[in-house]
Amino acid sequence: MFTELKNLVSNPNHCMSSKYFIGITEKKVDGSFLIHHFLSYFLKENCRVIFLSFRQALNHFNSVGNKIGNSLSIAKEQGNFCFIEGLKSLAQSVNNGVLCGENPWDQTINNNLVSADKLYMMLQSKIKDVSFKSDKNVVFIIDDISTLLDTGTTVVDTLAVVQYLQHLIIQELGGTLIIGTNDDMGELDDDKNILKNYLHHSVDLCLEVSGLETGYCKDVHGQLTVSWNNTVSREKINQRVAQYKLTDKNCAIFASGMSSAVL
Repeated sequence: MFTELKNLVSNPNHCMSSKYFIGITEKKVDGSFLIHHFLSYFLKENCRVIFLSFRQALNHFNSVGNKIGNSLSIAKEQGNFCFIEGLKSLAQSVNNGVLCGENPWDQTINNNLVSADKLYMMLQSKIKDVSFKSDKNVVFIIDDISTLLDTGTTVVDTLAVVQYLQHLIIQELGGTLIIGTNDDMGELDDDKNILKNYLHHSVDLCLEVSGLETGYCKDVHGQLTVSWNNTVSREKINQRVAQYKLTDKNCAIFASGMSSAVL
């Protein structure tokens, strides 16, 4: 968990581990440090975390977690962490065309595309299996839902998955949903733009990670825009803009233009 980042995104008026929706959008920069932060944060908050990753294997998250004092192996042994591998398995199911039944993602495929209904049913089964074992708050994380668009899933079906999960995690289970998406192409990619705009409008907390307008800088890695929406009207009620620098074990946060590199 990154302390400065925690202080930046915390909402004193709402507990993030109960009935909360967090959206993460990336634009031409890697925002995975936010995923690592929330994994660590919610495990330390004694929540049950279910993590679907379309970007990396479990070993990667274990390695990063150990560096920042967050042992996913121990959390898994304690029943507080469940990892759903989507990077390799989904690609095999979509590309092979032959469903052998050994790959759990095979059950989500219809005509070589991910079926929103079948994907939700698979995720629902895993989520309820974890949630029924304890009364701890459930946190469900997807690092990059736009991967579904890249495999040919329509934006309508992708949004349907998001909405199904909103209802299950937030409304039924009273937990927290965190969904990340990639927006590298901006307005040039209509489907990803629709997905991004939906998240911006629907979430309680929106985190937008982008590169610096001035280009690469070794002492400032990017800009983070933090926005809170009104829980009823969904209008933006507060916003903070900061810059950040990443190291192996930390994320330094500072106001725009206030890094020691530019002073």
